[in-house]
Amino acid sequence: MPRITQRERDNAKRAGRRPRYLCTWTDEHGQRCQRLAFTDKNAATRFELDHRERAEKIRLGLIDPEQEAWREHGRADIATHLDAFERQLAVNGVGTRRNKPTPKYVDGVRKRLDRFVAWTGPGFKTPVQRLRDITMDRAVAWIDTLETDGWTTITGKKKPYSGYSINEFIGALTMFTAWAEDSNRLNANPLKNLGRRRTSRMHAERTHVRRSVTAEEIASLVRAAETRPLIAAQTFNRGPKKGQLGAKISAKREAELKRVGFERATLYLTLFWTGLRRSEAKALQWGDLMLDAEQPLVRLRGHTTKAKRGDVLALHPELAERLIAMKQMRGDEIRDTDAVFSRIPDRRSFGLDLDAAGIEANDGERYFDMHAIRVSLTTFLASQGVGQRLAQAHLRHSDPRLTAVTYTDAEALPMAATINRLPGVTDRVEDANETSEGAADETVEGSPDELAAHRPLLNGGRGPNTASPVTDGTADRSEVASHKPLKGRDLSDSDRIGVRGFEPPTFSSRTRRATKLRYTPRCGQAARRGRMIAARAPPRQRKSAADRRGAANRDRKIDPGTDPTADQPCFRATGAKCSASSNAIDSTISPRCRPASASPICVSISPYGIPVSNRRPSIEHAPYAG
Repeated sequence: MPRITQRERDNAKRAGRRPRYLCTWTDEHGQRCQRLAFTDKNAATRFELDHRERAEKIRLGLIDPEQEAWREHGRADIATHLDAFERQLAVNGVGTRRNKPTPKYVDGVRKRLDRFVAWTGPGFKTPVQRLRDITMDRAVAWIDTLETDGWTTITGKKKPYSGYSINEFIGALTMFTAWAEDSNRLNANPLKNLGRRRTSRMHAERTHVRRSVTAEEIASLVRAAETRPLIAAQTFNRGPKKGQLGAKISAKREAELKRVGFERATLYLTLFWTGLRRSEAKALQWGDLMLDAEQPLVRLRGHTTKAKRGDVLALHPELAERLIAMKQMRGDEIRDTDAVFSRIPDRRSFGLDLDAAGIEANDGERYFDMHAIRVSLTTFLASQGVGQRLAQAHLRHSDPRLTAVTYTDAEALPMAATINRLPGVTDRVEDANETSEGAADETVEGSPDELAAHRPLLNGGRGPNTASPVTDGTADRSEVASHKPLKGRDLSDSDRIGVRGFEPPTFSSRTRRATKLRYTPRCGQAARRGRMIAARAPPRQRKSAADRRGAANRDRKIDPGTDPTADQPCFRATGAKCSASSNAIDSTISPRCRPASASPICVSISPYGIPVSNRRPSIEHAPYAG
């Protein structure tokens, strides 16, 4: 039964309030639980009995603890769940973001969720109060409203959200509902099928497109940033001399303004040559710079970069000299942990520097802000012929498309000058025709028959052919139309081979291979042809064919282990003397094929490696020895 402890009586007496009853019960896991519930004994008794009854029903299996937890979380206010989600996201991440996010990211996610909770639109007159109020219809209607209405700038101008921004809103919603499902606050994720915008279309839907500036404009920005603080202090801001120079300042103030201008100019030059982001430049320390090395470098600490990765960047000599001068200007009190840049200009100061340099911050559709200096570096590297892989490494991009598409201003590339430097096409064709005509005139002059006589020979000879050339009048039309010009010709005279229609084949070309294999017997084809004929024969004839094949195998004594069915040539050059040629050639006959006679095979090898014979070798194919 509920009771009031002595400690509670003392605390209530000191606080000037009524004491609360202590309720005690044993939960479903057998653990003893206590809670100071109510100041009324009857209410405290009902509270204790309800918890005891619930624990007993769970132990008996009459109540599902998960469903009971879902009902309890469903009765809680939505702000309670948002606070718990924000705490877990800030400590160790949620879902796929297991790395600890930055406070800026956590704050952005919470602001997007608060906008969704407070939104009311057509069909949704009340804001979100419980988890059950988060539905797919409400989320889709809210996203459609964001795409339609957009957002309002400081000046009151309305602008649409880009695809990237819409995906950020959708990601915050799906992250929260997935966390609620994983923590047993929801039995199912209502926004599981809420898809994001396509990545391929988001680049075309960008609303804040940055542009690049030339190297000359960067130099103007550096000069303007170095002199503007002092000029602004020496300019009258009110009175009859407003806007005129001549205001007096102390020598100490003048030296301080010169130092500030030199530091700001060095900052802009650092952003251009290194491609650092604003936050990375703000976290840069003197200990990260190695200015005394042969090649000046900067080592970025991993926790200060966007990708949380430590990288090493080379410093341009121009930038290294300014950093050394700025370090000497500050004196010997600099430590390695001190920031290189004491202050980073805000948007207003950067806009004033752009006005002093004569650079437009907005040309109508595209913008030039401090991050656009990084775009200017990428475009400058591309215009100077630096490879894309080197530019990607210097800008520390994980995806080459960021370097080539997002951070490269195609309109600023020297495309017109590049096209103008290319040679013409028609001039090259005319020059080639003139060169070919001149070369033909220098070689041979004469009638078609005389020109045909000067065609190259296949036997290695040079000069005019001694044999009669094969012209269009003497050639057979059927042979010209077919792909087998050597079929049916007399091969006794090797000088006639290749006089017409026989060009030197390329290495491993179809013409050379077909010419070689035509005069090379294939045992596998003949054996397969015999088996096919025997298979189509009637049963009686099939047995006799098998008997004949077995007898032939016994007579020829086929070597074991050889396969005559292999579809490959079995003729090679051997060492017999050829009567048609004075060259000694080696000849080897495959064991699968045996010559019918011991007479040597006369083969003439052409200068192009094509075997030519005055007669086809008589080779007897050994049938398949089943």
